[in-house]
Amino acid sequence: MSAWPEDADAVIRRIRDELAASADVFDGLDDVRVAADLRGDDLEHLTIDASGAALRLRPQPSATATTGGVAESSPTSEIRSRRSGIARRVRLIAAPVRIDEIPLTIDVELLDAPIEWLEYAEPTDSARPETALGAELRDDGEGMRGALSASIRSSDVGPLLERVTRAALAAEGLVIRSVRVDLDQDGADGIRLSARVRARWRLLSASARAKVRLRISPDAVVTVHELEVGSRNPIVALALRAARKAIRAQVGRTLDLNGSRSGSAVRLNGLRVTVGRDLNVEAKLG
Repeated sequence: MSAWPEDADAVIRRIRDELAASADVFDGLDDVRVAADLRGDDLEHLTIDASGAALRLRPQPSATATTGGVAESSPTSEIRSRRSGIARRVRLIAAPVRIDEIPLTIDVELLDAPIEWLEYAEPTDSARPETALGAELRDDGEGMRGALSASIRSSDVGPLLERVTRAALAAEGLVIRSVRVDLDQDGADGIRLSARVRARWRLLSASARAKVRLRISPDAVVTVHELEVGSRNPIVALALRAARKAIRAQVGRTLDLNGSRSGSAVRLNGLRVTVGRDLNVEAKLG
C-alpha cells in the first residue's frame, strides 16, 4: 500500500468514508461536496460544502438495547507511521444546510494548521478497515488561526431541538410532541432562555417548563446565573421537587467550552453569542 495520503483523491475518499459512517444519523449526506488539493504532505485546501444539502434525522436505536453485533472500537491502536504536514486552508461551509427542513448556516475556516497523517497497525473501528488511516491536528498549533460563525432563526431553535430529541428518544418510548424555546438577549454577554416541552411516555402525557439565564464570556466559559424548572403535571412536579437541591446546585456552575473539548488543539476565543431575529455565534479559532 502506498504511503498515506497518496494524493488528494485519497483524502476525499477518506472524508467520504466518514460521511458514509454517519448515514445512520442523517440521510442526505451524499449531497455534501468535498474538494481537496494535496502538495506533498501539505493540504493546500480542503473544502467540505453542505450548502443546499437537505439532511434528514434518522431515529436512533435504544440506548438500553443489547450491543450484540456492534463493532468494537480500538482507540488505542498502535500508530505504525506518522507524517507531518500543514493544512493551509480547511473550510466547512453550509450556506445553508437544511436539517429536517430547518435552515442552519455554518462557516468554519482554519488556516495554517499543523497536522499529522497517521497509519495505525489495526483499524480503530474493527468494522471499518478504512479507519486504519487518519489525520489529526498537532497539539502545538503554532501559527494556526481561523474563525467560526453559525446562525439559525431564533424561532427555529425549538423546532430543531424537537426534531433532534424526537429522533434520539423515540426508541426509548418517549414521544416528543412539541418543544417551544424563546430566546432573548440579556446584556452584552448573556442570553435568557425559556423552554416548554410536551411529551408522552406510554400512557403518561406531561409538560415541563424551564427558564435559564446564561453568561457567555469571550474565552468560551458559560456560567449559569438562574435556573427554574416546573410542571403542571403532579407526578413530574413531584419528581422535580425531589431534585430541587440538584437543580439549585447548577446555579453558578461554569462550563469551559475549551476545557470540555479535550484532545482538541483548536481553541475558541473572542466568542460572542447574540440573539435577535437570529441566534448568531461567532468566534476566533486558534
